[in-house]
Amino acid sequence: MFKKIFSTLWVPYAIIYVLISMAKKSSQFKDVDFSFLMISNVFFALLTGCIIYFVSKSAQSSNPHAFVRGVMGGMFAKMMITALAFIIAMPWVKNLHTTEILLCMFIYLIYLIFEVWSLTATQKKKDVVES
Repeated sequence: MFKKIFSTLWVPYAIIYVLISMAKKSSQFKDVDFSFLMISNVFFALLTGCIIYFVSKSAQSSNPHAFVRGVMGGMFAKMMITALAFIIAMPWVKNLHTTEILLCMFIYLIYLIFEVWSLTATQKKKDVVES
């Protein structure tokens, strides 16, 4: 199970890490707090890993609707935890610009795409095996 989660998450983590590192070396982005973006990348990787783990457990249920409920619940939980993390982090992050927030939303979107892609691929494999 953990091997599947790791194999799903290393691709978006590596892509985002490389993009952030390249942007950090560039002189065009002087106002962007790259440490905040690196922390966001790790945060979303861990959060997505937890969501994939719990949704994969609910997909093993004999109820066919459990998978859909799990994915929707996971997406809602991820969104709420992210909003709560932003609210908690606001007092400690000085001079947070809209650029960082938009980039963080982009990171969230990339992990969301990989999460849904991974879970639906797993569910399709399960449906093919059962047929």
